[in-house]
Amino acid sequence: VEVMVVLLLLSLSFLVFLQALNTGKTVRAKSELRTVQAVLLNSLEQEIRARRFDENTSPPWSATLGVDTLSSHLSFDGVNDQVLLGDIEALDGPATVTISFWFNRTQDLSANSNHYVSNIMFAKASDPENDNIEIGTDGTNIEIYVDSQSNDAPAVTYDAGIQNNIWYHLTFTYNKNETNEGKLYINGSEVNTWNQWGGNIDNAGGSPVTIGNTNHIETPFNGNINEVAVWNEALTATEITTVYNSGSGFNAAVNSGNYSSASGLIGYWKINEGTGTTAYDGSGNNISGSLLYGPSWESSGVNENSIELWDDIDDFHNYSLESIDSSPFGCSVEVNYVDATSAFHQSQNSPTNYKSLTVKITHPTLSALTDTMVISPGL
Repeated sequence: VEVMVVLLLLSLSFLVFLQALNTGKTVRAKSELRTVQAVLLNSLEQEIRARRFDENTSPPWSATLGVDTLSSHLSFDGVNDQVLLGDIEALDGPATVTISFWFNRTQDLSANSNHYVSNIMFAKASDPENDNIEIGTDGTNIEIYVDSQSNDAPAVTYDAGIQNNIWYHLTFTYNKNETNEGKLYINGSEVNTWNQWGGNIDNAGGSPVTIGNTNHIETPFNGNINEVAVWNEALTATEITTVYNSGSGFNAAVNSGNYSSASGLIGYWKINEGTGTTAYDGSGNNISGSLLYGPSWESSGVNENSIELWDDIDDFHNYSLESIDSSPFGCSVEVNYVDATSAFHQSQNSPTNYKSLTVKITHPTLSALTDTMVISPGL
């Protein structure tokens, strides 16, 4: 069935594609028409083959191919906003850990914790117990405090060139058994290592984990945070690069490609709910966070999670279709001009360099399947 869909798209829709895409070319002969068709389809064939046709799924079509979602993140006001995750037992005295998240600082605040970490984005800290972990920024620097059972060393600092109003992906790994226990990655690349702790992170049961602030000395973060994940192991450099390159389409709860640490997840807060006062945990460990003092939801734009590369046109990932009667498929194409700032999901009245192409697959006894692709400038 899948092959039939693709073949029909490629064989029955040549002229429709050409007309709909408005190539601006004057075709004078059949041979030239074939050439134009070939050029167009060579650039779109892989895109067409990878469509999920999931925008209007209902049985018997499978809905496991993913959905188009409006990504969200949390904005913290720099006063007292935070996400409270509570005490996470897996972070009480671990020998290895990885902490990863996206952040976009709006303002560089001067307040700091008793360990001299400012603009705290992730922490496990409290006054009656102890401060175990603090990750923040100060000017262009990343600041990290770790209290190990062997050495309560001062916070470490690395000048990562951090600027306001720019998104960065940060990953910190800790492995007491390595010579350089702490490693910092910015945007998927290792930028610095440290050797000063030498033991398990201190076991301070009762110290809560927080996002966007600390639960000890108020050290708020003013900016945006998204996609927070914590593992009970030190991810490899290759895995961290994979996480970064996958962007908001990454799912830490599923092994894929060079990433194989889904089973090591402690907590995974995608922060994409878009509304409400809860940041839900996608790790399966049910460690959901409470939004305290009013961090606000903001849109990050439309995100379409793509299927991984296929080895053939009929190698559909998790695709299922119940038995149906033999009937011919049909297809139609609708083109709308779109504006890049709309994340390509809002039709515009005036043309731009971008076009969105909606392909609909129809069948006499099934609900229609549709999916939309964005055509790059110049087509």
